[in-house]
Amino acid sequence: MENYCPLPIHFTSEGTKTLYAWTKDATGNVSASESATVVISLPDNEKPVILTFTIPANSTSLTINITSFNASDNKAIAGFMLSETSSSPNAENAGWKATAPSSYTFTSEGTKTLYAWAKDAAGNVSESKSATVIISLLF
Repeated sequence: MENYCPLPIHFTSEGTKTLYAWTKDATGNVSASESATVVISLPDNEKPVILTFTIPANSTSLTINITSFNASDNKAIAGFMLSETSSSPNAENAGWKATAPSSYTFTSEGTKTLYAWAKDAAGNVSESKSATVIISLLF
């Protein structure tokens, strides 16, 4: 008799899975189990999402505090970036930080827009969130 499993096995999530198999003969005797382990890793095609990004509306310093910068991803966030340009950064660019920055330093005063980005380990980069600050230096 040929060993054959006519149905595909479907899992509901990623991770390490162990399958167990038994056989039964015509008289109802059941064999000892055999097992096999498989690691399931699905490709990550989803971009992270910036949940919150806020900065003060006004500042008297070129260095501003980041009030909030939070992101989520279907797997995990691998990096955070702040930029004064709206162009999406590449996942390989310099400047990515492992944790969300708590401050940012501008080079001059005026009305400034800051863009927040997040990336995941697969290299997917989020859409940006932006916030504006008016910097007026006091002398």
